[in-house]
Amino acid sequence: MWIPAPIPKLKSIFTITNGVFSRLSSLDDIPWGSDTELAGQLDLLYLGNHSGNRYVSPILVKDEDELTNEYLDDVISAAYTMYKNKWTRLWALNESQYNPLENYSMEEKHTGNDTKLDTPTNWKDTETKTPTDWKETREHKTGQNGYSETETQTPHDWKRTTQAQKTDNESDTTTSVYAMNSTDPVPSSNTSTTLKNKTTDEQTGTYDTKKEIEGMLIDETSTTGTFKTETEKTGTYESKTTYDTTLKRSGNIGVTTSQQMAQSEIELWKWLYFEDVFKDLDKILTLDTY
Repeated sequence: MWIPAPIPKLKSIFTITNGVFSRLSSLDDIPWGSDTELAGQLDLLYLGNHSGNRYVSPILVKDEDELTNEYLDDVISAAYTMYKNKWTRLWALNESQYNPLENYSMEEKHTGNDTKLDTPTNWKDTETKTPTDWKETREHKTGQNGYSETETQTPHDWKRTTQAQKTDNESDTTTSVYAMNSTDPVPSSNTSTTLKNKTTDEQTGTYDTKKEIEGMLIDETSTTGTFKTETEKTGTYESKTTYDTTLKRSGNIGVTTSQQMAQSEIELWKWLYFEDVFKDLDKILTLDTY
């Protein structure tokens, strides 16, 4: 009577010291990393407590000389290829950090420094005085009769004109940025170019000053001509504002209560990541019967 050969169990193919997770840790992009101590602990749990007594699947039913280390590595690599995307995504979820009672979070950043810089460029402040045929004459005579003193100032066709103006080339340029979903701009820089002002002070005519003691002329000053003064400010005056701000909003938008989110959090962490990995490996390495 023909008796079929017994199907080996998983713990007869892999050992705890050189098991499934030890071989997985040699792969470059395994989600939980290549920590050998962690791999040993996972092999202990997987073979010693979870699946070591399961019968192996057909992929591991080979003659002893066919179950080489290279072949076993190929089997484990094939299993990882099968479940790589799932394990990677679930690991990211397992490692994620969040507030379990918030279901809304938004962050906006604007880079720079909150400073204002005033930079005058090629600035000049010019005052020009232009005397034209200007003359001042003073004659002094000695008085003889007492010390009574009077002073008489007599302007003749004297005129003084002052004019202040701004130029026509005044301009302002503002550059702004807009935050997401915002109609209000955040100013980034502002440049103003202008001729600040121009003042012209012109005095013309003749101005006589006389000083007498008891009716006798002792001092006479006469000023004639045109004396013109112009003050002009020109150049570029630049103002810049940069910024480094972060706007954060988070909380509960009201579609679920805080108690509901807390209950969902409890259910989530009843799930164990490596229990799912163990079950996926069983589908490749073992039979369903146990």
